[in-house]
Amino acid sequence: MQVKVRVRGIYSTAISKILHDEGVTLVDVSDIIAKRLNIDRLRGEAADVTIKSDDDDPSNILIIGFPDAVKYITNILVTKIPYTITHMPKIGLYSAFKTSIIGRRGNECIAETPLGPAPVVDVSECEEGKEIYVSTIKIPLKSNEKTVLSNRLRVVGHYAIVSRGNKITFSNYIRNCLLYTSDAADELDGVDL
Repeated sequence: MQVKVRVRGIYSTAISKILHDEGVTLVDVSDIIAKRLNIDRLRGEAADVTIKSDDDDPSNILIIGFPDAVKYITNILVTKIPYTITHMPKIGLYSAFKTSIIGRRGNECIAETPLGPAPVVDVSECEEGKEIYVSTIKIPLKSNEKTVLSNRLRVVGHYAIVSRGNKITFSNYIRNCLLYTSDAADELDGVDL
């Protein structure tokens, strides 16, 4: 499987070395790692997966990206790093699905998810039993966190996230949004939000 990976954080050299040795393409590589591994920096290339240290607990790493690519990279790291503990949420960030509204809890409109009840933002009416389409905008990575849903569906591509209403959000790693606008449009050709 061809996967492009961006690696950041305190373990970036070690993880980059493991992935490079396994034939994974590293993109947006820092100058230091490019020099250490004798590889091209590939600046501006879109990543299928981003690996980074957890800001709250640097002993953890987060692997974020397209589901199949995340599974592929996770399998490599679990195989190469002994005694690895993994947590894979049942639903991923920006997953879209149809659900039912449970009702209100205080000021929050609550809907059912595969992870249990979750608040929905961007919903106009909180009518118990009403079926709505949602996407996840926050997934729990720790036991004290909760899933958060949005009624604004999102389509995620390599360069941008497009949501209902034709809003386009470009990746923070894209340095020149205008350069990639046509690529983002090509990825969304035929998608009706």
